[in-house]
Amino acid sequence: MPLRDSDNLRMALFEQVMLQKKLRKRSSVEIILKFYAFTGAVTALFGVLYVAYILLDINLTREVQMGLIIAFSGAVMSVVSLFGISYLRDRTKRLSLEQSDEIMKLALINEWAQFENIARSVSHVSKEDPGYFSIRNLLESLRKQEKIDDSDFRALLTALELRNRIVHGVDAYSIEASEVDYISTLLRKIVNRLEEVSPSKEAAS
Repeated sequence: MPLRDSDNLRMALFEQVMLQKKLRKRSSVEIILKFYAFTGAVTALFGVLYVAYILLDINLTREVQMGLIIAFSGAVMSVVSLFGISYLRDRTKRLSLEQSDEIMKLALINEWAQFENIARSVSHVSKEDPGYFSIRNLLESLRKQEKIDDSDFRALLTALELRNRIVHGVDAYSIEASEVDYISTLLRKIVNRLEEVSPSKEAAS
């Protein structure tokens, strides 16, 4: 028995939440590694300056040493602050893009659910037919009845493949937002065309 559209949508939402948790964990590890890299660079710079101080036998008064320490500490705080601001901006932008992409993917799932509903209403495939729940049989039936043409058929197969990849989380990182938007637009046009020949539309007219 196939999953209902609401189950598919719920599953997709759950998988997207898990994906966002993984991304947040990866970002945390990334900032820790960047902090270690920054600390290492500062330590190396301090070491070089200290070696130069020893080799050149520079004599500095206590006041000058204190001033250099304060200046060095201020420079470190400034760099750390700039690093933090840059990271937060990058993180905010990334989350915004991710959220936009997820909304588009969920919209595609919803468009496909609408297509299935309208396609079954205009198709002559009987519910008693063993192949009633087969999407491939449904598409073939629509093409034979000339409700869709060959280009629609190919577009629907592509939409089905993309929808399944989103729902099942297959190659989630490789799905482009532009691809999702393009397929959603084609799917919406097909749905609008099928609605014009649906039994409910004809009965109303």
